[in-house]
Amino acid sequence: MFTTKLQALPVQEGTLEGRPDASTLSADTILLHLLDGRPVRVPYLTAGHHHRDDPEASPVVAQLLSSSSAGHPYNGKPLVRVELDNGRILVLAVDRMGHEPVCERCAPLWSRLEEILDQVPAGAAITAGVEIGTVDGIAMLVVDAEDLEEARADDGPDDDPEAPGAVPALVSEVAA
Repeated sequence: MFTTKLQALPVQEGTLEGRPDASTLSADTILLHLLDGRPVRVPYLTAGHHHRDDPEASPVVAQLLSSSSAGHPYNGKPLVRVELDNGRILVLAVDRMGHEPVCERCAPLWSRLEEILDQVPAGAAITAGVEIGTVDGIAMLVVDAEDLEEARADDGPDDDPEAPGAVPALVSEVAA
């Protein structure tokens, strides 16, 4: 479950667009919901490395370190920087975290990601991580496969990775 440090942190305003489960919710609304004392997870973050039913596939968020209305580079959504219970630091879109799937408000996130998992081969990941520098050191930027697909659709064909406007391939480890 989130620590007290999270509850004392100011949340900056930002709206979320493009995904059905968060299209009308602000970053503030999502974070306030997640602050209700129940455990918060990053659903299927390491699916592919761990079976989707393994709790390790959806690690627990221990602390929210900061929030920002600065847009995610691939989906434009407000970002948060969190520490997982294993100590790893992630930077991810605020709507990429949720309570367990039994939470009515968080269930659409889990369902959407399950549908994506159903479409990929066993052992394949739906999330990648890109190491980035932050004021506190190295963190992992979480990039979902659907974000890359949206970026490619916005930029045009991706047949030639060297073509102008092509989205560069991510060669990085999954944020495990």
